[in-house]
Amino acid sequence: MKIIHLLVPLRMTDHPRGKQYYIYQYYVDMFRKINAELIFIVPGHQQTYQQLLRMCDGLLLMGGQDIDASYYHESNHPQNQFESKEIDQMEFDLIRQCNEMKKPIIGICRGHQIINVAFGGTLYQDIASQYKTKICHNQNLEQTYCHDIQIVENTTLAQYFPYKTAVNSFHHQAIKDLAPDFQIMAYSDDGIIEAIEKDQILSVQWHPEKINDENQDRFLEMIKKMIS
Repeated sequence: MKIIHLLVPLRMTDHPRGKQYYIYQYYVDMFRKINAELIFIVPGHQQTYQQLLRMCDGLLLMGGQDIDASYYHESNHPQNQFESKEIDQMEFDLIRQCNEMKKPIIGICRGHQIINVAFGGTLYQDIASQYKTKICHNQNLEQTYCHDIQIVENTTLAQYFPYKTAVNSFHHQAIKDLAPDFQIMAYSDDGIIEAIEKDQILSVQWHPEKINDENQDRFLEMIKKMIS
């Protein structure tokens, strides 16, 4: 079986001995199921990004903290918790370069949101205060909340998922204005955009890596087909 190589920007956290880069084991375990090796990258030079992207089959953008709202010309909401400016900028640079190379880009949660922002979209910065909903969209990664999504017909997602599908929820932000030329693939029952696609780009708002179930298998089958 062919080995798939995905370039993955790491996350950053504060530590008493200094900042640390990290990835959750969930991602590594999930992508190993389709023989995908994750190649990790930290903020650096544009030339390094380009060289690594050329070596890899695609770009994976993981979940993480919020994106600075200045990237879509808004002031930040008090509830926002940020990744570093370096992480934000690295991901925007990698998205641009990977798109220019016409290689696949996969987004999960924050990855879904930053793809939308990178191509000219905006976000609800805090669903609870900016969007009328009865669904619990949850930022606490220690507790699992699930809700149904509706898959849009004639989309890539519709080839792999049933029309009504239950997904987990670990986010307090969501896509507001969809980036130009993107197609919505799924909505939550309250109208939140849960998945989008465009050309070789595909992203979902939920975390398929956190629940080892049939939906994770469907997600992996979709990604494998997209990259192969």
